[in-house]
Amino acid sequence: MRQSAAIKILIDHHVQPGPGYDLKVSNADVSSTAELIYDFITDTDGMDFIDKDIAACIYAGIITDTGSFSYSCDYPKTYEVAAHLISAGIDGEHIHRLVYDTYSEDRLRLLGFSLSEKLVVLPEMSTAYISSLRLNWRDFITRLVIRKVWLIMLIIRDINLAALFMERDGVVKISFRSKGDFFGK
Repeated sequence: MRQSAAIKILIDHHVQPGPGYDLKVSNADVSSTAELIYDFITDTDGMDFIDKDIAACIYAGIITDTGSFSYSCDYPKTYEVAAHLISAGIDGEHIHRLVYDTYSEDRLRLLGFSLSEKLVVLPEMSTAYISSLRLNWRDFITRLVIRKVWLIMLIIRDINLAALFMERDGVVKISFRSKGDFFGK
């Protein structure tokens, strides 16, 4: 993608999005990238374009970025957007099931292995981590499991910081997620 001569546009809700884009739309004060897409559509008088299919896609983006409204979701507008999407005729419960309740056996086994064999909990540091999760031919399944691993590590009582160490092609990537005050109790 980086080598392409095409114009590159980034729409993101994370702090300090990466370089290499011709146009960036970034706002860390919204719940999700999907909400930024919704804002873009509505701000350009495109409300008529939000049909049931587009509403379902935006809703799926919001629930995945917010953990089903459980984190990064202190914004009343997010709930207003969700209400509008539901009023467009989507079935929020059905979308939630499609996103979160469709594990394959392999995916569930990888999640179980990650938790039973790789999870380290450091209660004195309010931290949990999983290391040496190698990405290979099972990349797709692994990435789906990673989303669930974050949620599970952060639901451990008194754990406020979760880290995931993943190796691919001899390079280790470290990702962090936190909740509340992870520097102390």
